[in-house]
Amino acid sequence: MLISFKFLGTEFIPTLDEGNIYLRITFPYSIALSTSHKYANEVRKYMMTFPEVISADSRAGRPEDGTDDVGPYDTEYSIQLLPYSKWPSGMTKEKLENIMRKHLEKMFPGADVNFSQYIQDNFDEVLSGVKGENSLKIYGPNLKELEKLGKEITPILEHVKGMTDVGMYKELGQPEIDVRVDREKATRYGLNTGDVLNIIQAAIGSFTGYRSAKRRRAI
Repeated sequence: MLISFKFLGTEFIPTLDEGNIYLRITFPYSIALSTSHKYANEVRKYMMTFPEVISADSRAGRPEDGTDDVGPYDTEYSIQLLPYSKWPSGMTKEKLENIMRKHLEKMFPGADVNFSQYIQDNFDEVLSGVKGENSLKIYGPNLKELEKLGKEITPILEHVKGMTDVGMYKELGQPEIDVRVDREKATRYGLNTGDVLNIIQAAIGSFTGYRSAKRRRAI
């Protein structure tokens, strides 16, 4: 009985194969929405060259319901696959993803390419707090220092056995809107600073005026 334990798996919650691919490509934060859409179309066309793929849908930026606070730099792809019984002999999902990953990294040097599945992606985000199975978070008040540490840690994690699609969430480099309210003019119309900022926040989505003094970097 005890001898059999050495042959048991060590994974608490095994990864289930959902028969689909959920792909996320993160471009530089300064990318324009028009360019992001162009790249998303190129990725979809590339995906459809595989006989194993039924369809490929994409989204650039935040969804219409505003549930994800992301910019044009974030593109996500829902890829439906044929039943495995109809795949060419010798082809597996792991091999297919590796082929796709290598080509996409050549297409978009410097972009973060991450493969997952529909349910798994949501489940991982609930567990780790980020879009990934595991996360390493560094806290501190200096964004530049956090950026430096993140760049030093990322290549270390990439060489850890079992780690794939290692990426870093960035706080620097993205365009920001700095809104400064003229208090005297606002008072003439019976408005306070908070009212004006709330209206702007509702109009453009993510507002950068209010930030916690405690920053974090998630990898």
